[in-house]
Amino acid sequence: MMRVYPVSLVCLGVAIACQPSSSQLTESHRSAIEDSVRQFLTEFADQTSTGDLTALIPYYANESGFHWMENGALSYPSYDSVTATLRRIAPTIAESRFEFEELRVVALAPGTASLSMLFRQFFTDTSGFAFDFGGAMTLIAVHRDDGWKFISGHVSEPVQSGR
Repeated sequence: MMRVYPVSLVCLGVAIACQPSSSQLTESHRSAIEDSVRQFLTEFADQTSTGDLTALIPYYANESGFHWMENGALSYPSYDSVTATLRRIAPTIAESRFEFEELRVVALAPGTASLSMLFRQFFTDTSGFAFDFGGAMTLIAVHRDDGWKFISGHVSEPVQSGR
């Protein structure tokens, strides 16, 4: 009888270990996350087109892990730094527009997704001066109680070859 108990524990342990992890996604869950994140990015782009840059603040994660990089350098090390910039420049922008293409969304785990795209951002300031920039963008979005949020991002502009 003493041998049955340890063998039973081993069998139970193996059976538990062979069960799928709760962090694994079914195909339908993966698809639902990816569709939801696509919708979130479309809403972000639509909000950008209102011209009110402070209205973008709720799209960013107010968390200690937030960071944003541009062309290989840390541009915004915190949520506070990016929101302060949005608040500072918002009164100088009369119009804005965010366009994206070649969007790729990958559900990484429940509540977490990666996005990558080519983008172009257009602005007109209050004096009527128009400017734009674009390139490639990679983002990590996390789902919170109040919806999807960007927790990190990287933007890179095309580099002109010197050849």
